[in-house]
Order: sequence, then structure tokens, then C-alpha cells
Amino acid sequence: MQKYELTIVLPGDTTEAKQKRVLEKIEKLVSNVSGEVLDGTSWGKKDLFYPIAKQTSGVYYFLNLFLPAEGAPVINREMQIDDEVLRHLLVVGEVNKGASGHMLPKAAAKAKKVSKPRAKK
Repeated sequence: MQKYELTIVLPGDTTEAKQKRVLEKIEKLVSNVSGEVLDGTSWGKKDLFYPIAKQTSGVYYFLNLFLPAEGAPVINREMQIDDEVLRHLLVVGEVNKGASGHMLPKAAAKAKKVSKPRAKK
């Protein structure tokens, strides 16, 4: 399982009920691929830099997901064909780091180890 970050943009005139329905649909989709939604944040309504599908504003949501590798393409494809989502971006999340900037023990164990060349004697 890998951490992913999903950002979606809904049309600016989307009602609260419709926004909730879209988020529930995403949660159901994530659970169908054996993943889980860790948390979500609403960034609110913002003006778009350029019109998308004749919309000049959008409602932004940011979701942290835990997905199996084979689940990410499914989520990506479903977001592309969903007419209620103007834009989306699904990216692999960052490695967990502590306050000091060092990897936490669990993340450090999963990180790839790079071997250094040995000095000749």
C-alpha cells in the first residue's frame, strides 16, 4: 500500500449536497479498490486562472489516500470520466518525515538502501 494525494476541482456552482455526494462516491471507489481515505480538506471556492468547461470558479478538495499500486490507475480513470469533476491530480505522497526532517523508523525501513562504494586499501 502506498500513500497518494488526490486533488479535485468541482464546478464553482456545485451545491453542498452535490459536493458531499461526489466525496462519498470517491470514498466508495477507494474502498472498492481495497484502499482507504486517510483525511480530506476543503480548500474552498477559488477563481480559476482560465475557464474550464465554461466555468470560471471551482471548489477544491484535497484528499490523502492509502491505495494498493493497482488501485491508483482505477481511481485516475474514474476521475477522468466523472462529469462532476472539472480537474483532478493524483500523485504519490511524500515519505513520512519527523519534525527534524529525518525519516521516521517505519518509513526508513521501507526506503531503498543505497550502498556506498568501498574505499580500496
